[in-house]
Amino acid sequence: MSLYFRVKRNNQTIFLSAELTDTIAKLKGDVAIVNKLTNENPTEYIRFIYQNNSLDDKKTIQQLNIPNDSVIFMVYKTGENTYEDIAPSVLQSLQ
Repeated sequence: MSLYFRVKRNNQTIFLSAELTDTIAKLKGDVAIVNKLTNENPTEYIRFIYQNNSLDDKKTIQQLNIPNDSVIFMVYKTGENTYEDIAPSVLQSLQ
């Protein structure tokens, strides 16, 4: 059964199709392809956030109970253990 997700980062929205058995790492790879960021391992520099929680790369959509048509937020790594700030408009939608 195919599911659809919106991955948002600041003013960008990416629409993804996925299966329940797809891992978060696979979704990050799909986003990297869309953004033409295929030079590196996307799990190293992309973080997904859903319902205020960082998503584990090894877990599947089914394991995380992420429903169809959900919004997943994305941030990029900016330093050793730091990620960019989430835009204020995105923060408002998290609350």
